[in-house]
Amino acid sequence: SDKSLICIQWSVFTKTVKSERVDAMTEKNYHPKIQVSIAGDEMFFGPGPYRLLKITDETGSVREACNEMGLSYSKAWKILNRMEEEMGREMVIRSRGGTTGGHTVLTDFGKRYLQIYDEYNQSVQAFAKKEMERLFSDLYQEDGE
Repeated sequence: SDKSLICIQWSVFTKTVKSERVDAMTEKNYHPKIQVSIAGDEMFFGPGPYRLLKITDETGSVREACNEMGLSYSKAWKILNRMEEEMGREMVIRSRGGTTGGHTVLTDFGKRYLQIYDEYNQSVQAFAKKEMERLFSDLYQEDGE
């Protein structure tokens, strides 16, 4: 929708290794840790909803996705319903349970949305890595503090 915007949360993840300083950024494995979320009035899509849809697509089951993610079934449906409401499009096709159990598949729109989000997320990650290297590399090459 027109009111949607992209939210990006920035943080720096560090992994402690040797304290020698050859190339400090590389040696210490400094890299940006980016979480890409999409929001309208509030966030409705990000890594969690992405994973929920991805596992549902692979298994054909929201319940199995919930079990794998440690997510309650009712919370999963709230997430899915909020996504669909915000976008004004169906993301999944629901088939209610019964003796054979329920089945959930992604719509063509839902599958395409996952592909585009994945591509966008990879692009943002690559850009953030390059920008961090560009902006911080000189800082680590300086002598002193």
